[in-house]
Parts: sequence; C-alpha cells; structure tokens
Amino acid sequence: MAVGIILEKRRLRRLANAREGESICTFARSIGAKKLDTHVVRAVYEELGKILGTSGSKFPLRPTDQLYETSGLNLDPDDLDELLVAIAFRSQRSLENTESNPYYDKVKTVADLVQFVMAQPVMPNA
Repeated sequence: MAVGIILEKRRLRRLANAREGESICTFARSIGAKKLDTHVVRAVYEELGKILGTSGSKFPLRPTDQLYETSGLNLDPDDLDELLVAIAFRSQRSLENTESNPYYDKVKTVADLVQFVMAQPVMPNA
C-alpha cells in the first residue's frame, strides 16, 4: 500500500512537471471561463490543485483531466464528495438536490466538475 502511494505521488509529480508554466490562467482560457462563473472555476482549480499538489505547490489542472482514471488524476470518489463541499462553499453554491442536477452521476473530468457546480443554485444572500 505504501509503495503504491509513493509511486502515485511520483506519477503525479512527473505529470505536473510536464505542465510547467501552466496556471489557473491557462486553465481558465481553455475551459472558456468568460462564459462561466469565475468563482466556480477558481474554486475547482484551487481546491483540486491543493489535494493533488506536492511540496506546497498546486497541481496544474486541465479541463480534460479524467478524475477517476488511473492514467488521469486517480481520485477516490469519496474524496471528491468531500472536496465538493469545499468547492461549493467557496463558490457560494448550494448542494441541495444534487440528484436533479443534469450533471449528476456524469462527472468524469475537471470540466464536468465545473459544469456540475455551475448547475447548482447560488446560495441566498451570496
């Protein structure tokens, strides 16, 4: 188990190194952030980047990154559920009635996650 964790961290570090110079600006341009709520885009990028980053640096994400694939970000779906709470809080989105969200149970990429959060209602008083 420990060896698997070490190997996964190395794989992600190599992937991050291959994306040197990419930032939230690169991500926002490639996802078309002008049409999206920038609070959602930033919250997804930063919260996901924190858990995937190493040595205090954030992981440079791409909209097409697969969330659960072993060749992608290899996230545990339970971890994503916890992460979604932080993303919703930061972007002031409600997590009520997620089952009625058109992206419910269809989130496979980082872009899908952005769309899922965008489809959730904005919190009152936000």
